[in-house]
Amino acid sequence: MKINPNDTTTLNNKGVQLVRQTKYTEAIKCFDKVLEIEPEDAVVSHNRNLVKEKLEIHKFLRLPEGIPKNRIHRKKREKILEIKEK
Repeated sequence: MKINPNDTTTLNNKGVQLVRQTKYTEAIKCFDKVLEIEPEDAVVSHNRNLVKEKLEIHKFLRLPEGIPKNRIHRKKREKILEIKEK
């Protein structure tokens, strides 16, 4: 990254690593930078779209303040995920 901060392969790989760390917003920034350089990069575009979906699901599953996490049972959580995926 220090030698060539605009290397699209390195930026894509960095984005993938950030996804593995559940740093979705930072990953999207990496993918966006690649798409500024190479707007037709189908792999990066696909990666970005997958992360956007993960981010939406992640936000959807966050509980409002004050609600204990054990209040949502596993079956209900799976049903929420099933509905969200449709």
